[in-house]
Amino acid sequence: MNPKTILISGANGGIGSCLVRAASSRWPEAKIFAVARDERKLIALGRDLPHFMALAYDLTHPQGAKAMAEVLAAETDTIDLVIHTLGVLNGLGQRPEKSLKEVDEKALAETFRINTMSAIWLGQAIKPFLQRKNSWGHVMILSAKVGSIGDNELGGWYSYRMSKAALNMGIKTMALEFRRSNCPGALVAVHPGTTVTDFSKDYVKNWPAERLATPEMTAERLLKLAEMLEPEHNGKFLHWDGSELPW
Repeated sequence: MNPKTILISGANGGIGSCLVRAASSRWPEAKIFAVARDERKLIALGRDLPHFMALAYDLTHPQGAKAMAEVLAAETDTIDLVIHTLGVLNGLGQRPEKSLKEVDEKALAETFRINTMSAIWLGQAIKPFLQRKNSWGHVMILSAKVGSIGDNELGGWYSYRMSKAALNMGIKTMALEFRRSNCPGALVAVHPGTTVTDFSKDYVKNWPAERLATPEMTAERLLKLAEMLEPEHNGKFLHWDGSELPW
C-alpha cells in the first residue's frame, strides 16, 4: 500500500494526532487531510509536516461533513485511506453508567451523535471520492470491543456500548452499499486496543501495563493494519492485529 491521499478525522485527539505524524513519516509523499474542530491545534500539528492540509470542520454535525467534502473536492478526486477516530465515552461530560438508573436520555443522544452519526456523515461525504478510484481505497472507522454484543459479559457503560453497537451495524451496512456502488476497497470497523489518552486515562489506572498502549503504539498498529487490508475484509469488525471480532 502506498497511499497518495489520506484523511484522518479527530486529528487533534490522542490517537488521531499520532496517526497524522506516523502516516506522514511512513508515506512522506502522501497528502494528509487532517480534520478536527480546532484550527489552531491543527495548524500546530502540521507545522513541520510536508503535504499537510488542515480541515477545521466538526463532523459531529452534518453541515460540517458537507462543508469538508466541498473543500476536499477542490483539492483531490480520490482518497486512498480514511481513518475516523472520533469518539466519546458518554455525552454531556458524564461518566459511563454503572447501572440502568444512571442512563440519561440527553447524554445518550449526544453519545450517539458523536460515536455513531459522525461516521455516517463522514461516509456520506467520502463516498464519491472512493467511487472515482481505479485502485483500492480503504476506510477504517474506530469502534470498540465493548460495542460487541457477543462479547458483552460485564454490562454497564450503556451509552458507550449502545452507540458502538449501532456504529458497528452502520459500518456493516455502509460497507455493503459501498461495494454495490463500485467502491473497490474495504470499509471496516476497528478495535484499536485500550490506549492511554485523555479519553481513557481515568478508567485504566489499575490496569496492568501489558494491556495498555501509548497513542504512538496504537497509531503504528493501525497503519500496519491498513497495509494488511484487502477487499475481502470489507464489512468486517477487526482487532488491531487483524483478527476478526464477534459482532
